[in-house]
Amino acid sequence: MNPFSETVWEVIQDSPEFLEQLQTIMRRDHRPFLEGEKAFQYSAKMLEGYIREELDKWYDWLPDSPVNKIAGGLAFEMLDCVDWDQVARLVQENILKASLSALSLPIPSSTV
Repeated sequence: MNPFSETVWEVIQDSPEFLEQLQTIMRRDHRPFLEGEKAFQYSAKMLEGYIREELDKWYDWLPDSPVNKIAGGLAFEMLDCVDWDQVARLVQENILKASLSALSLPIPSSTV
């Protein structure tokens, strides 16, 4: 994983609320129009768009200063280096793990 994608994923993992928002995007069903890989690609683009939109809100909130313009510009440049498909697959993998753990039955403890 490239360092930009890794940074984005680390931040996502550290924020359960943000991860839940992204999982909601990745869970959307696009049938009958899109299925399989095309549906995944569409959801990955939606995930990317959502993060870019949130970054836009942050940038608009920043006070107007040269340092903030530099930091914001660097942040936007970094987003072009993120492998969004990989981040989306990690979000999907997280959904699958949560689903599997919810399905697993606890092993009863036996006392003899």
